[in-house]
Amino acid sequence: MTESPTSSEAERPAEPEPTSYVDTPRGLFTEHGIWFHVTEADLKAYAGDVIGAVPIETLIEWASTWLRSPRTLALWLLPALLWMLSPTWAVAATVLAHVAWTLAGPSLVSEVGARVFGWLENVFVQGLYYVLVLSALAAGGAHGATVVALTGFVLLRFRLVDKTVRFVTRPARRALYALPLPDQVLRAFLIRAALNRRLPIPQLDDMASEMMSRWGDSGGASS
Repeated sequence: MTESPTSSEAERPAEPEPTSYVDTPRGLFTEHGIWFHVTEADLKAYAGDVIGAVPIETLIEWASTWLRSPRTLALWLLPALLWMLSPTWAVAATVLAHVAWTLAGPSLVSEVGARVFGWLENVFVQGLYYVLVLSALAAGGAHGATVVALTGFVLLRFRLVDKTVRFVTRPARRALYALPLPDQVLRAFLIRAALNRRLPIPQLDDMASEMMSRWGDSGGASS
């Protein structure tokens, strides 16, 4: 007989689907092409208590989702702004938000935020959102805004905006963060997970040094 879930289990937010990754001597490579300069062995050695409480797969998924969050934010923001602003101002505000979150986001990680962004980046949810907004804009005669929304969706989904913003903000990101962006975000989630569960992570600086060493060995290309 199958037991029914308790009320606390039913109210608990669903965990994101695990991100597939490959553990190599040079770090963890995810299915989304993200490279973390840390191995499973490193994580267990430097943050064993945290890994015991939060699976590596979940930490990698949170970090990966957070690294994609500037695009997710822009995708949801653009159609909303097109209702209130001219297409030019809506695009400018969306790009500014993308840049600001790319720079500030790594220092503002949140487990709840990762779950929310994980839901918001679902392609079916985004597709339904854009179908509704584009239909409403077209019905209202806002053809220019409709074209801008559709173009923005394509450029953002194919990561063209991401690549441009990351190239432009690279000097600022390197000034703000000592580690490459993926490592910075993963480290921040380890700290957040430890704080939320009151767990010690005394060897975190050693792990950061190991990340920097691997990043240096790779030529510092991933940031």
